[in-house]
Amino acid sequence: IFQLSNLHTLRLATRKRGFNNTRIPTEIGMLHYLSHLDLSGNSFGSSVPSEFGRLRSLRDLRLASADLTGELPSELGELFSMERLLLSDNPALGGPLPVGVKTWYALRDLQLSGTKLA
Repeated sequence: IFQLSNLHTLRLATRKRGFNNTRIPTEIGMLHYLSHLDLSGNSFGSSVPSEFGRLRSLRDLRLASADLTGELPSELGELFSMERLLLSDNPALGGPLPVGVKTWYALRDLQLSGTKLA
């Protein structure tokens, strides 16, 4: 999958808690044209990789109910095209939102319920 450099949409969402205790692949950061990424419903038990900050075309990031832990990497703040960020129902996800989020002028949908993000 990670060699499909022109990929625009990647949906690996599941309702059955797939990717059980597996880290989110950092190689996703190599998909430079990716505009939609949906990994919702998985059971990663890991943090969001800083490599996601390389996805400059990303507009829609869905990581709800993915058992995310730790804090969001500051690199996410550089995703200026972001329109939708869904992080709800990740109770072990906390800390501050990346400073750059304040400059996401295209942001229309931000879901943080069920997290400890501030």
